[in-house]
Amino acid sequence: MVFRAGLTVYLVNLLQKNKTKMASEQQDLAASDDRSVLSNSNLTHSVTSADADSTAHAAGDIQNGAPASPDTSPQDHLNYSILCRMLVELSPVAMRNIFNGIHTSMNLGATLSQPLILASLRRLKGKGILDQRQWDVLYPERKGKTTSEDYDVVLLLILLKNICHLSPPYPNGWSEAPVSGDKSIPADLARIQWLRTSLATKEPVVTDADYVQYRDQISEILSRLGCTKNKRHLEQLLLKKEREPLDEEQQDQFIKSLIQWEKKSLEVSNREAEMHHHMNKGRSNDFFSAQSSTQSKSSTVSAGQGGSSPEKIRPRHLSAKDERNGQNSSGSVKLNARSRTTLGIPTLGSRKHSNLSSKAALLSKDGKRTTDCESRSYSFWE
Repeated sequence: MVFRAGLTVYLVNLLQKNKTKMASEQQDLAASDDRSVLSNSNLTHSVTSADADSTAHAAGDIQNGAPASPDTSPQDHLNYSILCRMLVELSPVAMRNIFNGIHTSMNLGATLSQPLILASLRRLKGKGILDQRQWDVLYPERKGKTTSEDYDVVLLLILLKNICHLSPPYPNGWSEAPVSGDKSIPADLARIQWLRTSLATKEPVVTDADYVQYRDQISEILSRLGCTKNKRHLEQLLLKKEREPLDEEQQDQFIKSLIQWEKKSLEVSNREAEMHHHMNKGRSNDFFSAQSSTQSKSSTVSAGQGGSSPEKIRPRHLSAKDERNGQNSSGSVKLNARSRTTLGIPTLGSRKHSNLSSKAALLSKDGKRTTDCESRSYSFWE
């Protein structure tokens, strides 16, 4: 009996020890899980922060014109900067030559002071397309003389599109690449804008194969626009700009100039689109108001013709004087000699009238016989 009681106590104590050990092991396991989760979260946060910093740094590099990744080849970055330099330095020369060919520099001040051109430029200034700095360049107060040499590429493009009688290339307009077969001046101006946008919105790297394609396009466009005297001189100029060494600061400067040109042109394009939208909306409102006015007038005339007192319309062969002299109270008109001649009706004293009066007599409305043709009435509203 004593042996059984001792065995029972031993088993109970052993069971309690096992429970306590299992509980402690579970607590240790939970604590280790918490520590691992915390370490993983810290690692994730550190990786995310590093990615965000690298992304922001890359975005800043692209905006500032630096390479987007350390693996970028220096030659690819140099190719990009050379293309930017070609567009930034040579595009204004070509646009200025076109502008001077349309508006000569000798009479440029008088040309810009013409009423139609001045009104057009004032409208552009009112819409925010021309800013105050550009306006002061066009109409200087101190010098009193303006020259196209002071116009930047953005101002030259605005003037070419608005006061030089150049139509937008069909069908894509100024902001997109024109069709390949269109070699006109507006189409080449649109191609310059398209190349600028294509370079400004991509990473600042251009491979050697892409560089050759970009360079050939720029050379053809500038040659057609008359950037230089001939294509040979243009090729020599492009070759000089290719071989001239550029340090990193100069490369970044040309890239920044191209990006600033793109931003300014995008602002101008948005304001131009807004201006054209308001103009088209005003024209459509005028059209619908004129159409509604015409419909109301026609409905008024039709209602008057169907009413008790119709609007009497004078026949084309009667003058106002004839109507005043010839209208009687019954609404009919007595034809005078002039009206009878117009209608081909015989008048008194004519040979045709005498023959008719001698052959037969005419009956009037009350049934009495009469031979006087002047007493006969014709009603034009029955």
